[in-house]
Amino acid sequence: MASSHAEIFGSLRTRVLDTLVDSRQSIDDSFGALSEEEIRRNFLSVLEQMQKYLISPSPAQLHQSVSKWTAMFLGFGLSTPSILRTVVTLGDLIVQVAKNELPAGPATNLFVRDVVRLNFNTAREVVAIFNDELESQRRQNARGLRGS
Repeated sequence: MASSHAEIFGSLRTRVLDTLVDSRQSIDDSFGALSEEEIRRNFLSVLEQMQKYLISPSPAQLHQSVSKWTAMFLGFGLSTPSILRTVVTLGDLIVQVAKNELPAGPATNLFVRDVVRLNFNTAREVVAIFNDELESQRRQNARGLRGS
């Protein structure tokens, strides 16, 4: 089933990518400063990693991918809330394209369910990454206060 969902995802990837590129400014203002080529290349990388996850769901691989995306989005100047919103919007957009492009039925419903699950897990990873960073900063600050 996972490989068939990855195949479905692959069939939608170009449409999803075009929609992301076209709506990038409405996803976050920071994306407006990027060239179409740059945003296309970066969003394609995210979509390819999502497809890999659908082929072989691995929490470690998802964590690694989300860490890369988070760093990339921070590099674009997105704030923490914007990164989380972007990840959720990306998943929502995939679901919308799937509902518009795929025939109604059980296979589409299962695919959408798996994308929603992936989107939830991705958002949870983003939150975990930021929580880990905040905890690290808190520990550093506490050590700094003890050293004074």
